[in-house]
Order: sequence, then structure tokens, then C-alpha cells
Amino acid sequence: MTVLFSSRALTGIFILALFFSLYVARSFLLPIIIAFLLNLILAPLVRSLKQLGVNDGLAAALIVIALLEGAAFAVLALAEPASQWMQRSPVLLQQAERKLFPLKEAVKEVEKTAEEVEDLTKAKPEGYSIEIEQGSQLKDILFTSTWGTVTNLIFIFFLLYFFLAFGDLFLHKLVKVMPTWTQKRQALEMVYEVQAKVSRYLLTITLINLGLGLVVGTTLYFIDLPNALLWGALAGLFNFIPYLGPLGIFIILTGAAILSFEELSQVLLVPGVFLFITTLEGQLITPLILGRSLSLNPLVIFLGITFGVWFWGIPGAFTAVPLLVIAKTICDHSSSLTPISEFLAR
Repeated sequence: MTVLFSSRALTGIFILALFFSLYVARSFLLPIIIAFLLNLILAPLVRSLKQLGVNDGLAAALIVIALLEGAAFAVLALAEPASQWMQRSPVLLQQAERKLFPLKEAVKEVEKTAEEVEDLTKAKPEGYSIEIEQGSQLKDILFTSTWGTVTNLIFIFFLLYFFLAFGDLFLHKLVKVMPTWTQKRQALEMVYEVQAKVSRYLLTITLINLGLGLVVGTTLYFIDLPNALLWGALAGLFNFIPYLGPLGIFIILTGAAILSFEELSQVLLVPGVFLFITTLEGQLITPLILGRSLSLNPLVIFLGITFGVWFWGIPGAFTAVPLLVIAKTICDHSSSLTPISEFLAR
């Protein structure tokens, strides 16, 4: 009994120490995790180039350069509409205040009535003050400055190159250290299955989100919402965060519609169309394409995202679901971890 208790206590201490280490080393680990996830998405392209006779190093370099060019093009394309919104923000805020003035007055009347009722029922409490702590952990978690952002991006792209060019080397080393042929075969099967499933999931989700962003941006363009390209790109990007991402874009688009249109019908059309598109994608298209093999429990997804935000900030929100998919795929391949896989599954 004492031995069992000691074993469980040591396991608990190990888990706490592991999470503490992951939190402390987040600035080092997050670029590695992001590069690894990008590697899983782009690895099939490297294999395709290898089949055409291109060596690993050159194939990895071509893909990383293409990714850099695509990212630079996207940033340049979105920088202008984003800067326009920033420049117009004072005027837009004045317009929003004017449009929301009746609602603001109604809220003031309700507050005034509530205060009068409170005065009649009890004495006024003594004065108190609220101290607001300045600053946020977000700046410590998500690249604190422009230089920090550039440094982390360079680190990510270098890591991505090495993952793509020399990823198979780690697999060969893993097979080499296995003592028996049976264990070598089992290790290869597990690694290949995990790579195939997770790569398929990430690539599929990426293509779906690109399509979602394109559809949202095109639809908003025909509705005449200004900077439709920017909103479409944000919709595709934030859709990598299930539930919370679309909710955030819904709120942003509603605000943009209030600032851009005078007619109530036009204002309601923007969030209504987005809600229809994202519901169609989330409830029909994505489950139909992915199937049930990689579907996760919605509660697990929500808890994973909220934990990721608390633990690693915004990058934690984006990496939570892919890491859960990796964990589920590994558990599927191990009979001893089947209960965990069942818990994670939908």
C-alpha cells in the first residue's frame, strides 16, 4: 500500500514538474511546436518532390521559400486595408457612438432607476477603490516586440527547414535503437500512422479554412462591406480555433457592419451570412470530409483551447486542437491508452 501511494505521489510530482517546465520554457517550445505542425502539413509535398528526383534538402528549401513568399504576399495584401481601418478608427468610433446613442441613453435610465431603488432599500456603502493591474502575460507569451516577432519567425522557418530536410533521420535513429525486429516494425507502423493521420487532418483543416476565408471574403465583397479581403482572411485564420474563433469573428463582423452601414437590414445581413457559412462548414462540410476517425469530443476541444490560452496565450489556442489530434492518434495505436482515446473521441 505504501509503495503504491509513493508511486502515485511520484507520478503526480512528475506531471506537475512537466507542466511547470512546459510553462517556463514556452518561449523556446512554441516555435518548435509550430514548426513541427507546419512540417506535418508540408511533409507530403517534400515526398512528392522526392519522387520527382529532387533531394531532401533542395525540396525542403523550395517549400520553405514558397511559404515565405506566400506569407509575405499575404501580409502586404492585408497591410493596406488594416492600416485604413486604423486611420479611420477615430471617425468610425464617433459614428458608432452616434448610432448607439439611443441604446446608451436607455441603459443610463435603467442604471438611474436601479440606483434609486437601491437608495430606498439600503444605505450607501462606504467608498471603495478598484486597483487595475497594468500589463498582461500575453506580451510575455506572444512575441513581446517587433524584434522578438522577427526572431521567432526566423527560428520557426529554420526549424521547419530542418524538420522537412532531416525528419526521416530521426525515424531511422528510432528504428535503429529498437532491440528486436518486431519492435522496429511496430515503431515504424505507429510513426507512419501518426504522421499520415495528423498530416491529413492538418492539411484538410488548412484547405477548409482557406476555402472558408475565400467564401466569406467574396460574400462580404458582394454585400459591399469595406475591406472584405481582410475580414475573409481573419475568418479563415480564426477558424483554426474551434468555437471561440468563429465567435470572435462574428462579434468583429457585427461591429464592422454597424460602423459601415446605416440600414438595420444591412447590418444584420453581415453577421447572418457569416453565421450561415460557418455553421454549414462546421456542421456539414468538415465532419463529412474528416469523418469520425479524427473527430474530437467538443467538450475536450473547448477545455483544450481554454487551457491552451491560459497556459501559452494566443499560440496555445491555435496549437491546442492539433496537439489533441496527435494525442488521440497515438492513443488509438496503443491498446493500453485506448480508454484515453475513447475519452477524447466524439
